[in-house]
Amino acid sequence: MARSVTSESNVRVILQDEENASGMANMVAGLLVENLGGFRSRSFATRLIKGDVTLKAKDRDYAVVLTFDRGLVTVRDAVDVPEPIIDRSPVMEGEWLNMAKVVSGRSSPIKAFREKNISLSLGSSKSKNLITVLGTGFVLSVPKSFYELTQISEIDSENSIREFRNQNLISRKTLKVTGVVLLVIIGSYVYKKYRR
Repeated sequence: MARSVTSESNVRVILQDEENASGMANMVAGLLVENLGGFRSRSFATRLIKGDVTLKAKDRDYAVVLTFDRGLVTVRDAVDVPEPIIDRSPVMEGEWLNMAKVVSGRSSPIKAFREKNISLSLGSSKSKNLITVLGTGFVLSVPKSFYELTQISEIDSENSIREFRNQNLISRKTLKVTGVVLLVIIGSYVYKKYRR
């Protein structure tokens, strides 16, 4: 049996075989529901992504496959996915503790890759899969400002709150990366649509 959740942004997340789903699959599905409901840019990007991505914890033999289909995301344990899909899909792979940070939203896939905590293989269709991986990385990432705002709720001091509000919550670098990712996703969508 599958659990289907429609986020506030009308993007659907389906957790396949919920009763037997791994903890990793449950974490990914939960993160997706939260991100797609809480951040419009992530739900917009999800509507443009089409393809599969495998997330793998190599030291624990856990693997989860995400299937994006323009507004519908299906999360499945890899044992429930036909081998040809996994073979042609891109794979984000790392040790369990690093993957747990990624699938819980504590570390973005892009940051984890940059810090060499996870590796990436693009599968057979490299150009298409690169776009899918970039979009997946963006959709799974939680803005740093989200954690800063959560921490501010614990601060009692008025001065600390005023000081925090004056800080720039989103760095220019984050805005540039987000813009580039969205441009790549939108550009590829437009290219595919009008190439036919």
